[in-house]
Amino acid sequence: MEHPELIFETKKSCEEYLPKLIYACDMISQKIQSNDVEWFNTYQLFLDGLSWFISAIQGIRKVSENELKEINIEEFVILLKEVEKALFNKDYVMLADLLEYELKEKLDEYLEIIKRDINI
Repeated sequence: MEHPELIFETKKSCEEYLPKLIYACDMISQKIQSNDVEWFNTYQLFLDGLSWFISAIQGIRKVSENELKEINIEEFVILLKEVEKALFNKDYVMLADLLEYELKEKLDEYLEIIKRDINI
């Protein structure tokens, strides 16, 4: 597979997967707010999905550093550290808010960037 085709296929995979991560932000937040103890299992899967997404973007950039420049992974990692801090401090209200508003918004933004990039 040639690099442009590989990059395109990875972007398409991201486009298909991001809505699932966006949905998970709401679902986990709702489970936390309703004291559903199952939220943590879903959260673990969510983190695996985020890890895949970040790796996909980094992989695309290793092949072509000009691709998806609008997606700021460093900024996203800072946000994830806030999520980690809220979890560590057992501040579940903050954790739910970060998921429902901050992370979800950022993932929505990234999805729009990828959709726009694919359709160019």
